[in-house]
Amino acid sequence: MSEVESGQDRVLIGNGLTYSGVALMVLGMILFFDSGFLAIGNILFLFGLIVLRGPIKFLKLFKAKTLKSITGTVLFFLGVVLILFKFGFLGIVAEIVGAWMLFWSKLPQIINHSIQTLPGGQFLRMIPWLNQQSSEGQAGPILT
Repeated sequence: MSEVESGQDRVLIGNGLTYSGVALMVLGMILFFDSGFLAIGNILFLFGLIVLRGPIKFLKLFKAKTLKSITGTVLFFLGVVLILFKFGFLGIVAEIVGAWMLFWSKLPQIINHSIQTLPGGQFLRMIPWLNQQSSEGQAGPILT
């Protein structure tokens, strides 16, 4: 297997894990914050990020640079721990606030990446707010 094929496989597997994790977390929220779905979704999401970015870049993603990123990192991982200890609602609230604080500046790149990689992702462009956000972040790699 060549380097190109293994890189494409890594991206495919990482995207699959990440999007499966998000889908399970949404399903867990729909099912009244079911801790089982939320916990499995968290684990898949984090493993997907590790596969996509690699362990070193994954750790750099959560490296604290400012007070806002420190707070975001602490809240995100506190949410993961709360969900693992079966406090689903509190864990999701902490995770959402932490992820918002960490990734708000990267939202245009995340939307563009989702549009390019998700089947039917072009339908996301029909949502006016997402279309505006994605057009603001055309350049630049995702989550660097």
